Amino acid sequence: MTEGGWELRRRRVAHDIEEIALACFARDGYHQVTVEQIAQAAGMHERTFFRYFASKDDVMLALPRRSIEALCSSLRNRPEEEPLYDAFVSAVTEAATELGDDTDLRVVSGRIFLDTPDLIARASGEFGALLSDSVAAAVAARLGDTPESLRVGVVTAVLTGVTFHVWNRWLLSGGAGDVARMLKSAFDLVEAAHLGGDRSDRDELERLRAEMAELITERDIFKRAAALLVQADV
Repeated sequence: MTEGGWELRRRRVAHDIEEIALACFARDGYHQVTVEQIAQAAGMHERTFFRYFASKDDVMLALPRRSIEALCSSLRNRPEEEPLYDAFVSAVTEAATELGDDTDLRVVSGRIFLDTPDLIARASGEFGALLSDSVAAAVAARLGDTPESLRVGVVTAVLTGVTFHVWNRWLLSGGAGDVARMLKSAFDLVEAAHLGGDRSDRDELERLRAEMAELITERDIFKRAAALLVQADV
């Protein structure tokens, strides 16, 4: 078997393990499932599982890691002359296409994260900086400013905040609708408010901001709860 063939087989097996593990997490709860149970469900020995994943955390983080890396890569490759919001929506569309048939898996994965606060804290720490840095670089290139500037920081916060809000709405809807189209609508509201859009758009934007504030509060509560759980384990 050629190296390319081996890598393809490895990805397929890893993907199968991931699907089985996520099904177990969704059914029984993330912290109630062991590596041994995942291996049994996948019809393999634990030693075989560890050839593909270092831990069950590694399985859980595999899909968001692929998603963030695909999004950041697509965003870096968008033309600098392309308007910022259009570039971001196009990058999301390209990333979704690259991930292929993982839509259902993303919904399952996202709901598990929402039900497991300490996982949210870990994922935010691992992927938040990567996404923010990539978005900041794209923003800076289009504004002719440095990634460290206040202006770039504010726009980056808006982009990532709106994305976080839309992503949560998509998850809570069970994956109904197109994320890129939802993002486009949300960015249109931001632009309408900035350019003096009509009253209905401003009202919708205020509602959007209120919901984002609630989500940020919930995220902070999750982080504090995760910290308490870690202390309790110690």
